[in-house]
Order: sequence, then structure tokens, then C-alpha cells
Amino acid sequence: MRLLTWKALMFAAFLTNLMIAAIMWSYIDFQCDCSNIQWKHSSYISSTLEKHKEETSVQNDTESQLASKVAIVIRDFECFENDIPATVNSVLSVLPSAKIFIITDKNPYPPLEFSEIPKQNVRLINLKPSLTKPLDSPDLFSVIDREHIIVFPDSVRLSEITQITGLLEEHYRYPDKMQQR
Repeated sequence: MRLLTWKALMFAAFLTNLMIAAIMWSYIDFQCDCSNIQWKHSSYISSTLEKHKEETSVQNDTESQLASKVAIVIRDFECFENDIPATVNSVLSVLPSAKIFIITDKNPYPPLEFSEIPKQNVRLINLKPSLTKPLDSPDLFSVIDREHIIVFPDSVRLSEITQITGLLEEHYRYPDKMQQR
């Protein structure tokens, strides 16, 4: 008799879950107009692509307009032997007002020293959790507030602004492709 009661309860629980799933399905189906859905991109990506299609060309951008669109992330480097200051100087010689984020898993040693670089342009972000870092510290997506993010490894040298505008033109021309060179 006890086994029969448990079977009945399990069957009732199964039917309850099935009814809840059917109600949720009908509610979602009622809310969603799936007749013109595009599976190609999410809404954020498609809205960004629409903005890119409306833009004419990156060639008309001045240095300050380009620096307001682009954030430079330096990610791949050795903590003990790196060329970060020269890389940052190279980037800032081309884009003096660009935001540069140096992202590391642990603090580099010896500490990075920047001689004539404005401190508001360069930010070191340590991803390693520590007791001194507050738990509500901002994540990377809220810190990097630019339209485009260019990730550089250590020892990259930029000689002219056309290198960055060429990257952006290539991105505008083929937004769905990621090309390796």
C-alpha cells in the first residue's frame, strides 16, 4: 500500500511539472512573435551592425574620435620580463588620448614604470582575487566602455594611425568574419 501511495505522488508531481511546462510554453509562445526572427545575430550584435552600416568611413575620423571609439587591451605578457612601457608608449604615440588597459593574472614584478604617460590613459587590472580587493569591484565589461576593443600582446609597435583605421575598416567591411593574419 505504501508503494502505491508513492507511485501516485510521483505521478501527480510529474503531471504538475508537465502542466507548468505547458503553461510556460504557451506564455512564451504568446509573447514571442517568431514569424520574422533572424537567427543570424543577437539583438545587441544586430543593432551594432546596423550602426556600422550607417557609418560612412573610418578615414574621416579624427584622432580624438578614433580614441573615443577604441580601447586597447594588453593581455599576453610575461610578468617578470616584459616590454609593456615601450608598447604603451608606441600606442600613445599614435593615439595620445586612447584608453589602455593592462590585464594581468598577477602583479608584474618589477612593477611597471611609465615615465611621461598620463595616468588616466593607462589602467592596470589584476584578475587575481585577493582579500584587499573588494568583492563588488567592477568587472571588465563595465570598466571598458568603448565601442571597439583591440587586444595586443606584448612588444607591439604602432607606427601610424592607419594601422588602426585599417583594422576598423576591415571590421566594418566584414563584420561577421574574424580574420587572422
